[in-house]
Amino acid sequence: MAKYRRLHMDELEKLEKEFVRFLAAQSITAADYQNILVADPQKQMELIDRFSDVVLTKTLSNIKILEQKTPKRLIYFTFYKDHATLHGFELAESQETDLTTYNHPEQIIQYIITHPLHINWLKGTKPYRKEKSEEIFEVLENNCLIVQDDAVYQFILQKLDHAEQ
Repeated sequence: MAKYRRLHMDELEKLEKEFVRFLAAQSITAADYQNILVADPQKQMELIDRFSDVVLTKTLSNIKILEQKTPKRLIYFTFYKDHATLHGFELAESQETDLTTYNHPEQIIQYIITHPLHINWLKGTKPYRKEKSEEIFEVLENNCLIVQDDAVYQFILQKLDHAEQ
């Protein structure tokens, strides 16, 4: 059984060359693998699970920040060596704004600037209870996205720093 999850067929197809190298590292030739496909489907699934773990472990090790956006809340999870931090905000109940409709960082930043009284700032730190990669995987599975553009995250950090002073 995979530590995280088994890669989907479309993911495996995109990683075909890497899978072949993985099999070679296990001393499994193309002919051997064809025999496994026919004679031992259980072993095939075990190999795919192990390959999935290798791929996902490498991917998860490169993740630094995840974003979770709901209609009323925007949270960033930052992963460090032995702990994770949470920075973000939630909208006051009275606000009818849906943050999921804001597709550009500038829109969110502008909302924060123009509606400061309708924002409740969130901040926290949590030590890992499991391996770092497992913690990241769990957060990622809860409707989070890997942060590509950290403009909003940096802006939120500045706002939180000013709020503490």
